[in-house]
Amino acid sequence: MQELQSQIFKLKSKEQAAVALPDFPAQKEPTIKIFNIEEEKRMNKFLNKWFRQIHRWIAIPTALLIPVALTIKLIGNPALVTFWEKWDKLPSVFMLFMAITGAYLYLLPYIVKYQRKQKSNAL
Repeated sequence: MQELQSQIFKLKSKEQAAVALPDFPAQKEPTIKIFNIEEEKRMNKFLNKWFRQIHRWIAIPTALLIPVALTIKLIGNPALVTFWEKWDKLPSVFMLFMAITGAYLYLLPYIVKYQRKQKSNAL
């Protein structure tokens, strides 16, 4: 940068300086995305809908797999038990997923209530 400045000072006139300067690409002003509250509400409704749907559809296989696992273990048939050992973790994973989505759905009204209270205090 200093080298460029020294070259400009050595030039005799402003016209020569303007010609001697390299062309730099014009820098764009940073764009600021406007926060759209309606867009956020629409996205939250979309996510809440899908959380509910996934929670419901995971509940069906979970409700079926837990009694199946219990019956297979109680019957004690070695062929069934060895087959079930491959799939034994499946009800646990479904239950964990159900617990996470269920906790979110349970806390959702309280989260919305808190957000509304914060919004009304900000106004």
